[in-house]
Amino acid sequence: MANLKTYDDISKAVTASENVLTVTIGELRDVNGSGRLGPYVVEAISKNLAAKGIGHYPPELPQEQWRKVRLFRLGSPIADLIGLVMDVDDEGNDAKLRDFAANDAKATLDQIRQMVCV
Repeated sequence: MANLKTYDDISKAVTASENVLTVTIGELRDVNGSGRLGPYVVEAISKNLAAKGIGHYPPELPQEQWRKVRLFRLGSPIADLIGLVMDVDDEGNDAKLRDFAANDAKATLDQIRQMVCV
């Protein structure tokens, strides 16, 4: 993975990874310039990521440095999908998830047809 030293580096890495990137919270802690993970440090990391247009899963960042965190570009289709999966209180999201999966399958089939029917 890319050498992440700043939040700008993280933003560029997320973009280069097609809007989704998995890192350890320890890597994010180092970018933040913190010595130890704790509630205030993970809160600061979350706010700094949001300021760069980056969301994260899990919603509550872990405090064990080895734990992994999935980063994603806010406003992207991946962010929409993650939001649909996480919001279990809205029963309408089930239908949206089905539509999302069906559209993705259709797009894949369309790409295959374009390659085969050239």
